[in-house]
Amino acid sequence: MDKEKSIDVSASIGRYINENAPVIKYTKKDVDELIASIGADGLSVMKEAGMYDGDPETLYVASTFCGGTGLNEKVDDYFLVDFYSNVKKLDAADFLSNPYVSTVRYKEVKCGKLFLAYSKYAPGELFQYDMPDFDKRLVVPKIGFFTEEVRFPTIYEGNMPWMSVCPSETSTIDQYIEKASGNVLVLGLGLGYYPFRIAELDKVDKIVIVEINDGIIDLFKKNVFPFFPHKEKYEFVCADAVAFLKGLPDDGRYDYCFADIWEGVLDGLKFYDAIKEQEKRLTATRFGYWIEPQLK
Repeated sequence: MDKEKSIDVSASIGRYINENAPVIKYTKKDVDELIASIGADGLSVMKEAGMYDGDPETLYVASTFCGGTGLNEKVDDYFLVDFYSNVKKLDAADFLSNPYVSTVRYKEVKCGKLFLAYSKYAPGELFQYDMPDFDKRLVVPKIGFFTEEVRFPTIYEGNMPWMSVCPSETSTIDQYIEKASGNVLVLGLGLGYYPFRIAELDKVDKIVIVEINDGIIDLFKKNVFPFFPHKEKYEFVCADAVAFLKGLPDDGRYDYCFADIWEGVLDGLKFYDAIKEQEKRLTATRFGYWIEPQLK
């Protein structure tokens, strides 16, 4: 299998999971029977190949998903090895102890077409916990699950989830936290996860958030922002992010800019390219972009 084919397969797996929210239910007996059927020698081979990390439940979930979707027949052994190695049983307690998740405890509320609510993953429900690595020889999805129900903050627009603070969000954003310092410009508000996390840093003095949707700003300020510490660091601007950047002089008023105004790769490229053009001009500011490796 070549890289392009692996990207196509990974995209189809992602679509399947997003559209169907599959749940793999199992008992200890189910897991024990699978382990017995593979045998000690088989487990040793799988462990050496990186397909088995020693957790039988993870192996059961990966095996059941592959069998139920026919993935075994669609891909080669190299893809399967990488797929199994990237299936993870996530620790619910670890996710729920995230500073944002453990602090922000709003009540569900509707504001026009926007609905501030909580979504949840059922035990055994599959989701993508991170973006695939596009610099690998094969691109495979990173599939995770919890063993207990887990709630996480979400904004819906109509019936569609628009923004969530879920494992895929935290894992793809956390890598940019330590890069922030001084006066920080954040393009895109969402649920404010990134601003919340960088405000914890002593090296961050001020955070200016540019959001085009005044409804999001209003919903956030009334219902989410009250839980935020360090309120003195924040300033909110309702404006188009690219237009705002075009109006800035290259005077170093912002030390760092983090851009997150897209939902994913498909809609993000045009915004990414437009902001990259401004980065060339704003030489005194360092830039970071959500899911940049995938966009590139």
